[in-house]
Amino acid sequence: MYKNWIIFVLFFSILPGCTKNETASDKLVESLPDIEGWQLVEQPKTYTEDNLFDYINGNCELYFPYGFVRLLSATYENPTNSDETLVVDIYDMGTPLGAYGVYSSMMHPDYAYSDVGCESIHSDQQVRFWQDQYQIEINCPQPFSNTQNLMKIVASSLSKNLPGCKVPKELSWLPEQNQEAHTLKYIADGFLGMSNMPGGFEADYVIDGSQGKGFVVKCNDKTEAQQLLTSYKESQKAFKDVDLQDKDTHFSSFHKYSGHVWAGVKGVWFYGALSKENPEICSDLANAIAGNLVAEN
Repeated sequence: MYKNWIIFVLFFSILPGCTKNETASDKLVESLPDIEGWQLVEQPKTYTEDNLFDYINGNCELYFPYGFVRLLSATYENPTNSDETLVVDIYDMGTPLGAYGVYSSMMHPDYAYSDVGCESIHSDQQVRFWQDQYQIEINCPQPFSNTQNLMKIVASSLSKNLPGCKVPKELSWLPEQNQEAHTLKYIADGFLGMSNMPGGFEADYVIDGSQGKGFVVKCNDKTEAQQLLTSYKESQKAFKDVDLQDKDTHFSSFHKYSGHVWAGVKGVWFYGALSKENPEICSDLANAIAGNLVAEN
């Protein structure tokens, strides 16, 4: 009797977690749009971290650092022509920042954009957008006559079925002035090419005709910020014949491969700028970033 009671308690202790996961998946299935004249090939499939490799062999590493929770994948086909298919992939990244991070990894200033969701990228065979905690990819494996128009319709319909756009406050850490459109990226892993860096933000800038890149990381405390500065400084010192000026709370350096670098700390912030062209844009951009940050203890 006592043994049966333990099994009973354990079963109902586990049940709420299962129900929560199933409910989340059900809501994503319900968000899938009805496409007039098209049908689902099969039941939508859900992938988790345990089996995502089965679906996107070799590209899972892109999603995991950003907080990947699950993927719902649905394939539609034209019943009058089975060669015409659309694949709708909804990536639940757990947070709006995670969704933006994955989306931003695919951005380029030269791409075509629209306002579907928080923002979307369009190409001949794909529409990609982010909204709330979701990053969505709509793909057409084999283009047909009205591919682009249909993908836009599907994207717009799906967007209406999802929670509204929530722009993470972190996207305001780098100043908007002189920032090039569609270059603001959240990099969750390997920021500044260093494995020990936490996630950070970077964006391209043009100031008085010169190009540069600004970056910022919010640390847990001042000590961590100083540690990141020291670590980054040591990475620059590793370059042979580097010219480095150390000013304690910041440093500047130049090397023919890495170009000009300015990096410093302000409270819990580790920030700076890079430029291949001249050191002035680094210091000017770094000052602009510092002025944009909220000083915290």
